[in-house]
Amino acid sequence: MSNGVDGYAAGVSSGDLPPFTILPGQAGSGAEGWAMMELIHDLAPGAQLYFATANPTQAQFAQNILDLRTAGCDIIVDDVSYFAEGVFQDDNIAQAVNMVTADGALYFSSAGNSGNENDNTSGVWEGDFVDGGASVAPIPLTGNIHSYGGTLYNILTLAGRVTLKWSDPLGGSANDYDIFVTNSTGTSIAASSTNIQDGNDNPYEDVGNRTAGQRIYILKKTGAATRALHLNTNRGTLTFHTPGVIYGHNAAASAYTVAATPVSTPFSTPGSPTGPYPNALMQTIK
Repeated sequence: MSNGVDGYAAGVSSGDLPPFTILPGQAGSGAEGWAMMELIHDLAPGAQLYFATANPTQAQFAQNILDLRTAGCDIIVDDVSYFAEGVFQDDNIAQAVNMVTADGALYFSSAGNSGNENDNTSGVWEGDFVDGGASVAPIPLTGNIHSYGGTLYNILTLAGRVTLKWSDPLGGSANDYDIFVTNSTGTSIAASSTNIQDGNDNPYEDVGNRTAGQRIYILKKTGAATRALHLNTNRGTLTFHTPGVIYGHNAAASAYTVAATPVSTPFSTPGSPTGPYPNALMQTIK
């Protein structure tokens, strides 16, 4: 399971990919699925291959997991994650993973390319909300600011997509948290996510892609209860960081989560390792 299998006929024609089955209407778009299946075919040349896209929604991804198992697939592999997937609770994709593994399948998922705490490249901060006092300018809303051991903001040291989740039920959050991103001096708002959680909402805020040097503030609105937080920069890095970058169905109890293999040229991140990938096609596509 990936984005799609565009151009796969060339792989079949060259003999690098055997004929395979695409679930009806689920070919997707893009070519990472083609690359993945060539790798799988090299590892297990006698395996019968099936494909279904993981796009365009979480709901379709979850359904296609179930449909692949119904079609007889004993081993299911994906390389896709959605930013909104649950951290503190299994959502629909993780539930689908647990269902197919309970039925006897094996499930393997990508851990992503978001660094790790051991190498000091984590872009996640997890922990309980700590009250740092009432909000002040330039934060425009009333409430209390989260404190990172006495500092009221976290600095994005490498650009990434900034999201916040907290430990309320999916679809049932009544505790309103917001994110504000300011310039590097904290004097003006660069972006914010201020969705209202009033009892039937996801505990989720997303300010999109932000640039290095910006400050990230977490606001607990007046009346909200203290919750565990998961701030994620999704391939970015933070001044204050913790373990916990793997989330969603990648962290399902019954899934095997596989770490990334580096490409044959350095990433833009300083100190990143070099490859190569085990397959030249994968290097080209990724």
